[in-house]
Amino acid sequence: MPPVNQPDNHPREYQLEGKTMGTYYVVKFYTEQQPDLIALQQELDTELELINDLMSTYRPESES
Repeated sequence: MPPVNQPDNHPREYQLEGKTMGTYYVVKFYTEQQPDLIALQQELDTELELINDLMSTYRPESES
């Protein structure tokens, strides 16, 4: 156990989840620093939406 008033530098598990492309996803990761989970969730959703825009078989404007 770390001494009192000293940060615990062991990585913690974090998890993001959501829905996309007719299914769901779960992303787990470990870090020693406190992540901005809201910003990471927004980035992840933006990237997945971009992929869906490019490859969807249901969207007429997609490249697929």
